[in-house]
Formats: sequence, structure tokens, C-alpha cells
Amino acid sequence: MSDDDDTTVPTKANEAPAPQKRNAFALMTSSSASAAAAPSKKPKLAGSSALDGLLPYIERPASFPPSILISHTPTHVAIRDLYPKASVHTLLIPRSHSHMLLHPITAFDDAPFLAATRAAASTLADLVAAELSRRFGAQDGRDWRREVRVGVHLVPSMNHLHVHVLSRENRSERLKTAKHYLSFNSPFFVALEEFPLKKEDWRRGEEGRRRAEGLLKGSLVCWRCGEGFGRAMKRLKGHLEVEFGRWKVEGGGEKGGEAGKTAKAAKTAETAKTEKAGKAASAAASKPVAAAASSASAAPAQPSPSNPASPASGSETE
Repeated sequence: MSDDDDTTVPTKANEAPAPQKRNAFALMTSSSASAAAAPSKKPKLAGSSALDGLLPYIERPASFPPSILISHTPTHVAIRDLYPKASVHTLLIPRSHSHMLLHPITAFDDAPFLAATRAAASTLADLVAAELSRRFGAQDGRDWRREVRVGVHLVPSMNHLHVHVLSRENRSERLKTAKHYLSFNSPFFVALEEFPLKKEDWRRGEEGRRRAEGLLKGSLVCWRCGEGFGRAMKRLKGHLEVEFGRWKVEGGGEKGGEAGKTAKAAKTAETAKTEKAGKAASAAASKPVAAAASSASAAPAQPSPSNPASPASGSETE
């Protein structure tokens, strides 16, 4: 498989693991959870193809080295994504035979299954947070768990159900295309906490999935500060490097992302208001005195904050 796919694929089962430092991932791998037995029954396959690349992890997780496998239990397998789209990118793969080939929306309509998946995902998210703290430092008051995202794609790239558990910052050499970025930074990515979806939710059904594909053709916007880049992935990548340095120190979410978006929106609205006032003044100055006096009695038009002119948006292509 190419790195256009967002999930990992098996390597040789007998591959010897490279020496590793003892870290959060290594500790998890060596836990008793990794020794759990695999399901006794084999699932019915939709077919043998590259899209079934996650099946070997379900059937024989213990055959994979610690460089890939994080943990496994009778109900779930946790692995590192071979094509990560963030500093730490893992996958949680349910092993339930009755759910593994279902679309996420359908699978998570099952309340007990959803609860079990949430519990397993929470454990993996805590591990990802611990790894972020190990890599970037245990800063005073920094809650790295807030920097971890858990969710699925509306149109999965693999046949078998899987949940992405990854860090927030979108920094990876494998993040190469606009499609890669938007698959995690648009409604195409659905947080696990949103499930089960309401019956009338637009994301249900074939029409919703067709609309979801269109989301990958949208404009690129920085997840943290809100700056727009059209479809210029190269410029966005450079910008994300700068934001990565800030994120490591300041964080995202309320500290970085939301505050940055609020500040940018306010600045954009103020710029639009100033430009409009300047145009109005210029137009008034060019009219006869009588016309200007007449127009002065009319109420001035108010700017629309819901649709400000954003100087950062554009139509530049990749």
C-alpha cells in the first residue's frame, strides 16, 4: 500500500524488533494485556485485498513486533500507524466479528459495543498523552490528554473498522496532500464522542457519504490559528512547522486553537469594517455637497460579521 492510505499494513511476522528505550509504548507492549488470547472464531471476509490489511492484526496480533504492536486483548488491538499523520498516531482495531466489517456509523449504533470501544480508546489515548509528555516534556500544568484526538473517517480507507487515536498537531512527513490534512481537519473526521449519530444526521446513508467525499476538496485552514491557505499544501506545511514549535510550548485547544481563531476573526472583522468605512468616506467626498447632506440623514449600512472578507483566503492550488 502507498502512503496515501491512512492506516498501517503488516510487515513480516518474524521481523525482529529493534532495540528500544523503555517508554510509555514499550511499557504498554510488555503488559499482561499483550498476552491475551485471540478470538477463537475467524470472521467472514468481504474479500482478500489490500483493503483487508488490518485483518492480520485482528487474527494474530502477537506475531507482530513491538515496533508495530502496542497491545492486544480479546476485544481490541492497538497498533502504531505505519503512515502517521501526526507525531504520535495509533489505531484501535475492534476484534468483534459482528462489528469489524460494519461502517462506523452502523457499528456504533450498538450501545454496548460503543461503550467498550470508548473505554479501550480512552486507555490508548492516555498512553498517547504519556508519550507526548515523554517526547516534549512534562510541563507544569500541561494536560497532554487534551492534545489527543479520537475518531473515525466518514469514508474509511480500509475494510475493517478502526479508530484513530493521534496527537493534535498534524506534524508528519507522511502528511503530504490536502486530502491527508482535510481527512483529519474537516467534518470528514468524526470524534468518537459524537456517536451514536442521530437518525436524521446528514452523515447517515449513501448521500451523506458522497457529501463527505466533497469535504476533501475544500480549502485548507490551519487547525490552530485559523489562517487560510486555499489548496496550497506546501505553504500550509511550512506554516504547520511554525505552529508546531508554538504548540509544544503553548498547546492547542482553548490556549492556542480557539484563542487564535477568535483573535483572527476579530482582526478580520475589524479590517473589513475599516475598509468599508474608508470606501464610504471616499464615495461621500466625491458627491456634491447637497447629495452628501441628504445621504448623511440615512442610517449607515452595518457590516455583516457572519461573512467577513478574509485576506487569508484564496484560490491558490497545490
